[in-house]
Amino acid sequence: MGYAYRAKADFERVRQLQQPASPPTPKTSPTYERIEFTNDIYNKPMTQKLDINWDKTTSVAQKKIWLAVVLSFFTGIASYTYTARYRALLISLSMVFGFGMVMAVENEDSDISSACVGIFLLTSLVDNATAIHHSREKLKIKQHFESQQHQNYYHTNPQALRVTLLRLIKNREQSTVADLVITTGVDAELVRNQLLVLQQQDLITAENRLEDGAMVYRLV
Repeated sequence: MGYAYRAKADFERVRQLQQPASPPTPKTSPTYERIEFTNDIYNKPMTQKLDINWDKTTSVAQKKIWLAVVLSFFTGIASYTYTARYRALLISLSMVFGFGMVMAVENEDSDISSACVGIFLLTSLVDNATAIHHSREKLKIKQHFESQQHQNYYHTNPQALRVTLLRLIKNREQSTVADLVITTGVDAELVRNQLLVLQQQDLITAENRLEDGAMVYRLV
């Protein structure tokens, strides 16, 4: 019994020694890991689909899904016209009615045409509603990607962020941290740090707003 146990232990020790050593895992901060994770998700769609027509995508994303669905119940062509997706309209018509013609020739059934109309209406409903939804998702990815680009740029170029903050404060009579964060898309902590640097350089001044006591920044 003892011999079997020792033999098993020796086998496991030899097997572990034969395995290649895994490279040490780099120690990264939680913030770095989060940025790398989100970039891995959002960078790929942007780099793989550089030929996206963003003007067309924005136009379709602004349409209302419920209105496209309602128009599809009356006529599928109206739904495609509403979303201005004329190429998709031609493809849908060609596929549905081409299939209908083939079925009519084989079955010699006069009811095929009405069935094709029903299929086309259903196709236009699903196709246009899906197109609007996907266009909105693409815009979300684009906005997130641009926000990440701003974050990375200003993190590595704090001087550029300070210049941007000075311009924003100059264009407004008074600016809060929330106003600057919304406009620049940069973390509030980074904005506060750079505002402190500008105060130390005597470029801006901070004071409490009389209406609500909020801290606002002005040019000196």
